[in-house]
Amino acid sequence: MRQVKSKKFKGRNLGLFTLAFLLLPFALLLTACAIPMVPYRAVYEDPVNYVRLEVDDAVLPEWPPSAHAHPKAMRAEDVARILGGISVKEDRIWLQRWLQGEAPLMPAFRPEELALLSQ
Repeated sequence: MRQVKSKKFKGRNLGLFTLAFLLLPFALLLTACAIPMVPYRAVYEDPVNYVRLEVDDAVLPEWPPSAHAHPKAMRAEDVARILGGISVKEDRIWLQRWLQGEAPLMPAFRPEELALLSQ
């Protein structure tokens, strides 16, 4: 009867190689999907919406500050009048409309907000 020699570590080395072969693309995929951190100033945040101020990399430092200015100069009274004319209405589903009726139009800005924004 003949004895067959077996190599004990052949299967183990193959398993480690396979594991490393599978983990390397997974690790690269995780690092590729990372979201880059952009410095910002949060003006408003909730779980669904946000308003942020971010640095614009497309603006060259040697450009004058007026490069992002509005092309028409507006008086504070005009801005307050325009913003004061904006109204919003709550969105209601059919059951809310049936029970409570249509939502009323509300001004988008309170008087103190209008004063602040129109300066």
